[in-house]
Amino acid sequence: MFACATPEIANLLMRAGIAFHQVTGVLGDEESSIEIEEWLEAARVCAALESARLGLMGHYYSGMLDIMTDVTQVSIAFGTHAELLEVDELSALGAGVGEGDVARRVREIQAAFDVQAECPQEELRRAARTSVALDAFVARHELDAMAYYYKGSGNAANEDTMSSIILGTSLLTSRHIPVAGEYEVKNALAMKILDLLGAADRSPSITRWISTTTWC
Repeated sequence: MFACATPEIANLLMRAGIAFHQVTGVLGDEESSIEIEEWLEAARVCAALESARLGLMGHYYSGMLDIMTDVTQVSIAFGTHAELLEVDELSALGAGVGEGDVARRVREIQAAFDVQAECPQEELRRAARTSVALDAFVARHELDAMAYYYKGSGNAANEDTMSSIILGTSLLTSRHIPVAGEYEVKNALAMKILDLLGAADRSPSITRWISTTTWC
């Protein structure tokens, strides 16, 4: 019965300028069920990105024209909000992290990573302090993903922060808040999409979603 109405529905959607896609098959059939589930997964990704907040800290660096992304196009295509952030704010948060929080984060890092014995304890503590600050930074701005790059200009506090940020960004990524360095906006979004899909090898859903999206 539904197939009989398909031409009328398709005509109406075309006249309204609404994009649509048709799954041809029988309900309950394995192939049709898989295709429908893939579209549902793609829709869930789109819905999540539409309400997502993408943090952008710092700026692009000279000469890397191949990685530059038009953030306006990201918002147009996905609805994602881009929050422009400053390294100074993260450094200020780091300065306020207490020793107890640092010690707790060191233990979390040692549990999550294979920390070699020759790793200087002070470097581990620096990474822990920045990680705690980064968590507060992400929570303050309600970020769902982030991209960053910092060139530096002699500000000691910022250099200390950015030279110890990697462990913190790795922990955030493991908690479903992907962070990409080198201001790689496309990479941060790709990581978020893969996380929303549940795995990096779900290529049919990814391909289907990308095929209906034009951006950047």
